[in-house]
Amino acid sequence: MGTSADRPWGFSAITAGVSWSPGSQCASINFTINVTSGNAVPPFYYSIDWESDGAWDYEGPLASHTHVYPQTSTNYNVTWTVRDAKMHTLDGGTKTNPVTSSAGTANINPVPNVDRTNIVYTPVYGNPGDPARITGYTVTITDRSTDADFDACNHAGPGNARIVWRDGATDLLPLNLTSSPSGQTFSHTYTSGGRRYVQWSVQDNAGSSFIALSPNIQVDVPSF
Repeated sequence: MGTSADRPWGFSAITAGVSWSPGSQCASINFTINVTSGNAVPPFYYSIDWESDGAWDYEGPLASHTHVYPQTSTNYNVTWTVRDAKMHTLDGGTKTNPVTSSAGTANINPVPNVDRTNIVYTPVYGNPGDPARITGYTVTITDRSTDADFDACNHAGPGNARIVWRDGATDLLPLNLTSSPSGQTFSHTYTSGGRRYVQWSVQDNAGSSFIALSPNIQVDVPSF
C-alpha cells in the first residue's frame, strides 16, 4: 500500500497518558504528558489546548507544564495530543482530560494594631458667635495593622477597619492591609470630653471575620 500525508509507511499509532495535580501557584495546575508506547521514537512534539476551545495554546517539545487559569477551584478540560519523530500520532488523534485549578493557600487572619502612643487631639472651633470657643475635639488614630498573606492567592486587595468610637458612632472604612503597617489615619470628632475605650477591628478581603484589637484603645478627650 502507498502512503498518505497523515499515515506514513509503517504507521503505528502511539499511546500516551497524562498526570496532573493542582499547582502551588494561584489557580494553577501541573500537567505532564507521558508517552507510553514502546515503539514511539523521540523526540516528541506536544500540542495542548488548556481550555478545550479549539485552539492550541502550546505546541512544542515540552512534556511538562504549569498552567495558570483565570479562576481558582474551577473545573476545566484540557485537550492534548503528541506525535513522535516518525510522525506517528496519538491513538485516537486527541484526548481530553478534566482538571481542577488550585484553590490557593488558606487565609491568614490580619493582625489589628494602632499607634497607642501617638493619638492626636485637635480642637474644633465652630461657634460663629464665639470663634475662640472649642466645640469639640477631633481624635486621630494611626493604624498599624498588618496582613501576612495580603498578596497571596485570592487575598490581595484592601480590607476594612471597623471603629466603634463609643459615643454612638461606628465607622466602617477601607483599609490598605499589607505585610507592613498601613499607617492610615482615621479621625472622629467628639462633642463632649471624657474617657472612651474605642473598639478597633480589621477584616481582610479574603473572608476573615473582623479581628478585634485587645485591649480597646483608651481615648481621653479634654474637657471643654
